[in-house]
Amino acid sequence: MKKKGLKYIFHDANPPEITAEKIMEIFTKSNIKKIENAIHKSVDKEAV
Repeated sequence: MKKKGLKYIFHDANPPEITAEKIMEIFTKSNIKKIENAIHKSVDKEAV
């Protein structure tokens, strides 16, 4: 049996630039811990 994946479809009447900003805002909020960890690791590497 083939595994089904998730598909995200966004319907928005706004211009594509505004829609992209809103989607990035949602993704950023949902992954804030991963982003913070990546920033900390990057800063630690630069400090060495």
